[in-house]
Amino acid sequence: MNEIYDTLWQSIQAGGYRLEDILRRINVLYAAGQLSEEERSGLIDEANAHADPEAERPELQEQITALAGQLSGLAARVDALEAALTEDGGGDGAEDYPAWVRPVAGISTDYQPGAIVRHKGKLWQNVYQLGQNVWEPGVVDGTFWAEYTPETGE
Repeated sequence: MNEIYDTLWQSIQAGGYRLEDILRRINVLYAAGQLSEEERSGLIDEANAHADPEAERPELQEQITALAGQLSGLAARVDALEAALTEDGGGDGAEDYPAWVRPVAGISTDYQPGAIVRHKGKLWQNVYQLGQNVWEPGVVDGTFWAEYTPETGE
């Protein structure tokens, strides 16, 4: 019976190892001729099956936990913003159009030509034809947005 194999097998069963470390040990012992190909293969399979992701990189787990908290906070902020934008609505049928959203650095909220949005109780259509529009409706008269009426399409 191979004592080295038994020791590694017991270590894997006990858990708490970093997969990268145990795989390196297995391969070094195999290269040194202390494990057979069959033993190596069995240990690698067992190590992969019992690996604990939290034992792999504790610093990454901390970052993941922090990011999950930030994501939760952002989701709450988005929900609050969407609720506020819903209150922004217009006349009949205005809820069928999305509320205009102020562009945020790193997040694309540019509007394509012809896009229709709700803003400050009115519907607006993007009339800017030379690219994407990031301007707030009603700020620059007629250059980027024009008031829109669903019944007439203008």
